[in-house]
Amino acid sequence: MCLAPCIFSQVNMTLTSAGNNALGGVYVGPYYATVNGQTDVPVICDDFSDESTIGESWTANATTVASNLPTTLSQRLGLSSGAQAQDYSEASYLAQQLMSGATCPPGMPSCGSSDYSGDIQYAIWQIFDGSDDPLSHLSGPDSTNAANWLSYAQANAPSTSAYAGVTVYSPTNGGPPQEFLSMPEAGSPFLWAIDLAGVAGLFFFARNRKRAISAVKA
Repeated sequence: MCLAPCIFSQVNMTLTSAGNNALGGVYVGPYYATVNGQTDVPVICDDFSDESTIGESWTANATTVASNLPTTLSQRLGLSSGAQAQDYSEASYLAQQLMSGATCPPGMPSCGSSDYSGDIQYAIWQIFDGSDDPLSHLSGPDSTNAANWLSYAQANAPSTSAYAGVTVYSPTNGGPPQEFLSMPEAGSPFLWAIDLAGVAGLFFFARNRKRAISAVKA
């Protein structure tokens, strides 16, 4: 089990599919990527200003949202630690709603739609790229829905400590390509691989620390 805060280090990523959802003339999540050899990993893009292409490969820093560590995107935007924590908690909350196929949450005005994935995706993009105003690419109910999702996330998203299982894949070169979030399902091979790697790392650390203590005592 990987204990937050932690850093998963660098991974190799390839964007393999843009999925089947589109809104406002662009594809919206989930997309699919190969991450360190694990195929068909669902990922959510949180970066509207940059671009990624199918088949493109790059190296990314993999961190957990709960670790509250700087990413290249947050550094580029000049986010303070507090602003970064708030933004990633909102993005994680919305990404979970997108992945779960959520309907309108309680207390939010009627969405007026049966498919919210595109609206939620634009709300996520607005969090980090508000200066580019992604919502301006929408019209009618979708624009209203996306704004409502964003407002709801701003008011109701838990703190980053609730997102130990949400991984941020941030390009090591600062982007492009884009930054992505991943929420592997419990029990998936990719998540088990991460968990086992964490256990192995903790076991290795504990053994080396024990040896070091013994050496000092000797």
